[in-house]
Amino acid sequence: MDAKEFARKLESSIIEVKSQGHETVKCDNLIRYINELIEAGCSDTDSTMAIESQKAKAQFALEEYKHNSSATLEMFKSVMQSGQNAIKTMLLLNGGAAIALLAFIGKLTDNNSRAIPDFAYSLASFVIGALFMGFVACLTYLGQMAFDSDVTRHHKIGTAIQIFCAILGALSLFSFSYGTYKSYQAFLCLANCA
Repeated sequence: MDAKEFARKLESSIIEVKSQGHETVKCDNLIRYINELIEAGCSDTDSTMAIESQKAKAQFALEEYKHNSSATLEMFKSVMQSGQNAIKTMLLLNGGAAIALLAFIGKLTDNNSRAIPDFAYSLASFVIGALFMGFVACLTYLGQMAFDSDVTRHHKIGTAIQIFCAILGALSLFSFSYGTYKSYQAFLCLANCA
């Protein structure tokens, strides 16, 4: 309560007392009344300050929530990008190895066609690894669709799809490793047999 408002209230109270037929006001009563006005003004100020404090806390909590949500979204995007890069890498490794091996086998048909069956396991391994990664790319989309739902059961399905994709990714990596090993053995046989 500011000074003008206090003066107006005091004046209206004195006018009210005067309209009731009183010409004089006892000092004790006036002091008690002024103290009541001061206390009422203080409680208004205190409640205003409390409200402002609550607003500030709420604004801080909102900003903190926005920051955390933004950080979570960026982390999610980062994880998705990393997953997509892993899928592309494994697909390129297996597919590139299969294509390179096919080109080599094509050249081998001109010179040493009896060595071609030695490369069959490695070629099949690279193709299977690429096929696994093709499945992973498709299943990743289905997994994200499951997580987009509000149904808890769909989240469980999405988690199961993620685990299955991780297993297929590991199998693709194993398939690439096995294909590389079998290619190494076929090259050794080619060198020793020639």
